[in-house]
Amino acid sequence: MKRNGSTLIELALTLPIFTALLVLAIGGVHQVMRVSRLAKDRGQIAYGLARLEQSIRSDVHQANFAKVERDEKADLLSLHLALPDDTRIVYRVRSTRIEREHHDTSGKTRADSFTLFSENKVLVEVEENRTVSISIHRVHRDHTNADRLELFVRSKIGRPHLLVPTEKGRKDE
Repeated sequence: MKRNGSTLIELALTLPIFTALLVLAIGGVHQVMRVSRLAKDRGQIAYGLARLEQSIRSDVHQANFAKVERDEKADLLSLHLALPDDTRIVYRVRSTRIEREHHDTSGKTRADSFTLFSENKVLVEVEENRTVSISIHRVHRDHTNADRLELFVRSKIGRPHLLVPTEKGRKDE
């Protein structure tokens, strides 16, 4: 006698197998989504660091004066730049970001913010030879690995950042 369909025992055996496969598939999809989100966040921070580097280089090259201030109580580090046209630019290092304030001569202030990783060590230094050095290290929580250098900017105060044509038509830095 020929039967159509399945028995209750066959269903009882296949249902847990399909459930286990479904749980594994959902776990894999969740892991892929998490890695994708982390990669996206890392990409956004890398883009912000590239913008920060370009901004710092440009501002320092245009500046004629720079100084670093540390406020130990507020755990705040700031870089103050003065441009020849009396414009002031201040970079303030916060725990997970660096804020840039541009104060022009008309009293207007423009602000920009650059996101950093969750745990950072930022060093800002103005050397005697009028060079500004900024390094951003990513600090590992377990401290078993060395800190990872994420950004290093070393720029000379007052050095032109654009190529300017000379009298002979050649371009010099």
